[in-house]
Amino acid sequence: KMLHDTFFDEAVYRVSPLSLSHAHAHVCNMIPASLLKSAPWAWNCQSPLPYGYILPKSKKDWTTARSIIAYASSPIGVGLRAAALALAEITKQVYPDSFDQNAVHIFRQLHAFFHECDAALRLSYVNDDLVGFFTSIPQDRILDAVTAAIDQYIEKQSKTQHVSWDSTLSIQILESQFPGHVFRGRNTSKVLSLSDVRDIVQLSFRANLFVALGTVFAQVRGSTIGNQISPIISSLTVCVQEQAWKQCYSEFLFANQQSFRFFRYVDNRFIIFETAVARTPALSSLLDEWFYQQPVQLEVVPDDHFLGFTVDVRLREIRYMFPTHQWQFRVPNSAGSKGQLMAGFLSRASLISNRTFPHSCVHSDLTRLVQCYGQQGFQEHLLWKALRLKPHNQG
Repeated sequence: KMLHDTFFDEAVYRVSPLSLSHAHAHVCNMIPASLLKSAPWAWNCQSPLPYGYILPKSKKDWTTARSIIAYASSPIGVGLRAAALALAEITKQVYPDSFDQNAVHIFRQLHAFFHECDAALRLSYVNDDLVGFFTSIPQDRILDAVTAAIDQYIEKQSKTQHVSWDSTLSIQILESQFPGHVFRGRNTSKVLSLSDVRDIVQLSFRANLFVALGTVFAQVRGSTIGNQISPIISSLTVCVQEQAWKQCYSEFLFANQQSFRFFRYVDNRFIIFETAVARTPALSSLLDEWFYQQPVQLEVVPDDHFLGFTVDVRLREIRYMFPTHQWQFRVPNSAGSKGQLMAGFLSRASLISNRTFPHSCVHSDLTRLVQCYGQQGFQEHLLWKALRLKPHNQG
């Protein structure tokens, strides 16, 4: 039922009347002649249509699911990947101080903020999600945002050189992604014009047919999770709204630069601010349910969990959220090399070592991690040896 309800949501998907073979031909026919000429390496009509599946959401007690559409090996997959790389570079140039950041930068900035922040300052936070981040943003809004970003990129670059929609960007793509060839992971340079990039975004909406439950579907709102271009075009679109807010409330940002931080990791926002400014127009606007304009909705997350850690703004602490279910651990006597058996443990240990704050909490949290794995049958002395550390009681 969950699978059925996900793909038969008429606000997002519609059933196509095309058969599988006709749908495949339709996708290939949607590729504009200009793109076939300028980027012949980007298309492979020997590849099958994308296929859809779901991942139930733990935050919703497994009652709803997130749809995933596997585009990587589809007829237009390489083109989507290339356009995504080009747009990532454009976004970096146009919005260098975007709230959307990778996890490494987020934790680095959180550490610096907690280290420098006045201990007497009373802080509050809001943790929220953009509901249906990929599937809720109207496609025309996405295309407008892409067009606006490229226009701004041209304007910025034109200060030092001649740039137009016909100008090209050089991008690096793994050769293993190219259809019909097998390489050893080498990078190869390809070129797309700025107009090609916009045309590929349009193509992703016009040729967005996929197969699920033995049925051909088309997505009519948003961009699909699993489409290589979706993260950057969705983020770019909400980035436009965030930039407008920053310009409107620049005085607020200047006055609160020591006590305000806004982090967004894809669709999860974590905002820290001085409690005294909670009811200001700037915060009221930013935290409004419809800040990103309907139908894009914000939903408050009722805890301080962010990127696998708890972020305690009162204590100025960032602590790892430990696995609590048996299925989250690899069985210690399962098949595989010693390195494979220890990989999950060492990965978690690395996160604790690099992201915990203050640093004085690292050893105690590593001790707890060792104990968690010990309870699952791993030998604790071998875990400590892998960490090249000793328990506190051994000096």
